[in-house]
Parts: sequence; structure tokens; C-alpha cells
Amino acid sequence: MFLRRPWMSPGNICCALVSLFPKIVCTVLALWTLYVFELNIVYYDFIITRHSTFFGLSLGLIAAALSGMCLYLYYMVVISGSGSPLDFEELRIDDISALKRPSYRPENPYSAQDDPRGTSADSENRQNVVVPPEFLKIHTFNTGSNPPGLSVSGNSPTAYRYCVKCSVWKPDRCHHCSSCNRCVLRMDHHCPWFATCIGYYNQKYFIQSIIYVTVYASFLSGMSLSVLWKFFVDEKYTDEYLSLNLVFLFVVSTAIAIAIGIFMSISVYFVFKNRTTIEFQESRWNRTNEGPGGGFQYEFDSSGKQKKLDNIFDLGTMNNWKAVMGPSWTTWVLPIGVTDRYSDDHNGLNFPINEEAYEKWFNNAQLQYRLNQQLAEYKRKVQREREQER
Repeated sequence: MFLRRPWMSPGNICCALVSLFPKIVCTVLALWTLYVFELNIVYYDFIITRHSTFFGLSLGLIAAALSGMCLYLYYMVVISGSGSPLDFEELRIDDISALKRPSYRPENPYSAQDDPRGTSADSENRQNVVVPPEFLKIHTFNTGSNPPGLSVSGNSPTAYRYCVKCSVWKPDRCHHCSSCNRCVLRMDHHCPWFATCIGYYNQKYFIQSIIYVTVYASFLSGMSLSVLWKFFVDEKYTDEYLSLNLVFLFVVSTAIAIAIGIFMSISVYFVFKNRTTIEFQESRWNRTNEGPGGGFQYEFDSSGKQKKLDNIFDLGTMNNWKAVMGPSWTTWVLPIGVTDRYSDDHNGLNFPINEEAYEKWFNNAQLQYRLNQQLAEYKRKVQREREQER
């Protein structure tokens, strides 16, 4: 009887167990490191051996606070979720088959003349495309043939991005996650250690989590190293046994501090640049695998050298940081939410843009369009001349 229920199917049970495994590992690791620190370093070394009760208890409170913050932020990432356009009923597409893709001509993929942030009813009727709600349409870059193909979050030739699997409109910076089997708002990446996607609603908690983990692991590594150093310098090994837990604590905490520290630095750098991991990979991919019209993503300096256009969402280092982490230092340090599923400004559907960078992208798209038109006309002219010669 229970097996007939969808959530009791073998596949769902296996997925639940797989997603539960990293949570158990991270929880046990946080509690074990705290236990070893409090027992071997605080109690045995500082309170019993050195008779520094106050200093030892102070270190114990710091370790407990850092460990607790790491665990709390870990589960806030999981509980908050990344956010999905499926959470907005207005973005669901009742009949996905009604969407017809406009014809895509490789010789003229960017046939746009108007501002891609606007759209006309005439062009929509000509393309016979079902359009998203107005509140999304005015904030989403149109990537189709009319208006111009200024695609900042994909190379789809369709007018507005949508997901066939989820039957939902896809806002800018939204991507479908095959692991979560749903679209994710401003998707950064799918993290196996959280068994969830990192997206718009939980990215702040994720950044705070890896920062606190790096600080906590570095704290444990430094303290355990000092105790081990004193153990060998004072030659205590002649009449005492070395705690293996203390050795393991040093090795594990050092490895975590280095690994997570490197990843944390990269993630914080992306926040400063207002760029997700996916957008960074797409930028690298487009640089080495340019399709038709891909040249509009570049400009040329006075010396004729090719230069990558700026990120259209880059508003400056501090504004980029505040967009993710909140407006003040209290939100940067404390696990306080800064997103709002009901506000037009902080719901993951709308994003402010760099107007200067946008103008460059738009002008390059128009230039690319005119170049494609000229090349197509020249190609037709050559074909006609060859036919006449025959």
C-alpha cells in the first residue's frame, strides 16, 4: 500500500538517501571537530595542563560559536532553497506545445533593430509566439529575431527563454538543473555537499557558510598545530601518548581550510563581479566556441586588439556585493535573509543592469546584424553571378 505512493517509490527513496548522506557527513564532521577541540585542547591542554581556565573556556566558546554558525548556515542553504520560476504561478505555461520557435537563419541570427528590453505586439503576432507575463517581459532580455538577439544568458534563438521540461518561462540568469529536475533562479551551480542548487535565495547563506567554514577550519588548524608543536618541543612524547584525534583534527582542518578557502576566494570574486559560476563557464565557452554572430560580444581598442565586453550585470564591486550579501555589515556577518519572494526588486526575476555595458552590447549586436546582412547579400550576389555564367 505504501509503495504505491509516489514518494515511496524506490527511485525517490534512493534519491532521498543520497541527498541525506552529505548532510550526515557535514553534521558529524562539525560535531566531531568541536568535540575533539573541546576535549583535547580546551580541557586537557589549557585547563588541566596549563591551568588557563579562563583562556581555555574563551577558546571553547569561540569554537562552539563558529561550529554552530557553520551548521546553522549549512541547513539554511538547504531549507531556503535556490528558488525557481515554478514558485511563481504566473510563469507557468499551460500548453507548452503552443510555443512555436521562430525560424533561425544562421546567416542572420541577430536581425534586431529595436531595443531588446522592449517588444511590440506586431512582432509577437508575426512570430506567432506566446509571450510571458508583462511584469517579466519588461525586465527580461528578448533573445529572438525581433527585437535583436542580445542574449546575455544563453544563445537560444527563441524570443523569450522557456523550459520545455518545467513548462515555465525562464527569466534572465535562470537555468534548468538536471540533478534537481527543475529550473533555478540565477543558478550558480549544483553543490553535491548540500545536495541542492545554489541560486538566488540561498546564495547569501552559501557564501557565508563557506566563509565561516574557512574561518572555523583555520582556527582549528592553528590551535591544533600549536598544541602539537608544544607537545614535541617539550618532549612530552617520552612519558605521554599523543592523541590520534588531535592529529586527525589537524590534518582534516588543514585540508578543509585550504580546499574551502580556495573555493571561497573564487566564489567571493564572482560575487564582486556579479557573475555566477555558470555565466563564467559560458563566457569561457563563448570565447573558444563562437557561433554565428558571436563576435558581438567583443569590442576592439584603438590598437585593434580584441577585447571582451564587460559583464552587463556588473554594477561595481560594492554594489555587486550588496546585491547578494545585503546593504550593511550586519547582514554580511549574521545569517539574515535579504531576498523577498514578493518584492519586484528582490524576487530573483528582475536584475538591474550596467547601462554603459548594455549600450556596447546593443550597438555591437546591431553592427553584427548589418554585417550579417551584407555578407548574406554578397553571398546571394555571388550565387547569381555563377548561375549567369553557366
